Amino acid sequence: MLIAANTSGPADVRFFQGFAKAVTVYGPVRIYEHPLPGLPVYNHPPLAGWMLLGLNEIAELGIPFGTLIRSPASIADFFCTLIVFEIVRRRRSLRTAVGCGIGVALSPVLIATSGYHGNTDAVAIAFALAAAYLLTDRRSPLSAGVAAALSISVKFIPVVVIPALFVVALRAGRPMFVRFTAGFTALVALVWGPVLVTVPKNLNENVLEYTGGAYRLWGLVRFADVLGLPEPFIAFLRGEGHFLFVLICVVVGVWLAWVRPGQLPG
Repeated sequence: MLIAANTSGPADVRFFQGFAKAVTVYGPVRIYEHPLPGLPVYNHPPLAGWMLLGLNEIAELGIPFGTLIRSPASIADFFCTLIVFEIVRRRRSLRTAVGCGIGVALSPVLIATSGYHGNTDAVAIAFALAAAYLLTDRRSPLSAGVAAALSISVKFIPVVVIPALFVVALRAGRPMFVRFTAGFTALVALVWGPVLVTVPKNLNENVLEYTGGAYRLWGLVRFADVLGLPEPFIAFLRGEGHFLFVLICVVVGVWLAWVRPGQLPG
């Protein structure tokens, strides 16, 4: 939070400020169908638009937007430390749980990405982790379903976790599965429904089929570039290949959830 309050941050902070201003003009639903000159593709799920709308209103009170946009992620990291502590405490010693919680809190990656960079990834991960914890450790399927839906409504990346959550809910019995599904479906309908009804094509192009920019700074594409792999292969990774990678992540998660459902949070 100190970093967020005392640094201007990278370009993403300015992009989010531009998105927030656009949301106030077009609304969190119609923004997907409007070109945004000078800004990248608005590839964020529907709940992010409502968050930006609220942050822009708070900014009117005099709080710098650069601080506001990085606050949700920093706060989410704090709650992640508590969730990790609780997950480990139920399976290992108190000392180990405290060590894991502190490890999350002092993670240089989280401090840099949440405190300086400015994005919503940490918020999505906090909800995904909470969903697993609520489903397995707290036996609260309705709340878990809501948390799971919130995770993909902030950032779409946790979609790889959703099938594993449904597998564990199914293995826990019909009542658990029905309540988890009800919580998940209700929240998805509330948040995604208006956009799916109003601008389904734009949502699909901007969010569901988003392939990223032309940069090669991270991920599998970065490794392929460093290793000097052929351009057609790199193009495959950036195109249809990323669906294959997502599928592998989903399959591994589902298999682990089926074999060890009680260890889902881990």
